[in-house]
Amino acid sequence: MVYYLHATTPLVFGTLFVVYYSAIPLAFILWFIKYRKYITSGQYKIKELVAFVLIALLATSTSLFLMLDKYIYLHSPEKSGILLKGSDIYSSHVLKDYGISPQELKKFGVPSYGVMIAYRMVDTVLPEKSLVTHVDSIVVLRMIPFVPAVKVYDYKVEGNRVVGLRTFYVVWPEQPGTVLTREYKALFTIFTNLGGGGGGGRMM
Repeated sequence: MVYYLHATTPLVFGTLFVVYYSAIPLAFILWFIKYRKYITSGQYKIKELVAFVLIALLATSTSLFLMLDKYIYLHSPEKSGILLKGSDIYSSHVLKDYGISPQELKKFGVPSYGVMIAYRMVDTVLPEKSLVTHVDSIVVLRMIPFVPAVKVYDYKVEGNRVVGLRTFYVVWPEQPGTVLTREYKALFTIFTNLGGGGGGGRMM
């Protein structure tokens, strides 16, 4: 089961996918093409290369963050907007609407700052192998600007209590769906539509 209304479109996900996998190698290719004459003469234009790479790293971390958002939101009835402070998580609707006290999260702590999105992830997920997995968590994604990685905070929920926290990273060039499938031991796929309703297709 997924929340089909939260499906993305092929154009949006496809764009994120291409940027995620191509930005870093493309930075080196463009740098070489632009400065080939200098490079072949021994002037390596390192400052310019650093600028290209920084832009590529920012594009990669942003696209990874947004790709993970698409995967996780499919299994989430509700998510927050972009959050910049950990204190904003405590007042988020992903807690209030489900009767979860901020004190429950405070026992385990939240990131102090960063570009983040919080989710109330509740779903019975398709099995990876033989068993259906029930997911019941508060999930926080935290982008790490200029680093091609996203940190995932998974707060396990039982009823309206938070009973545990685990964290893991998704790091370029890992495929986000593959990492989520491994971490949750359940199949995470992307369902896409053309903007008019339920999932019209799926891709890993």
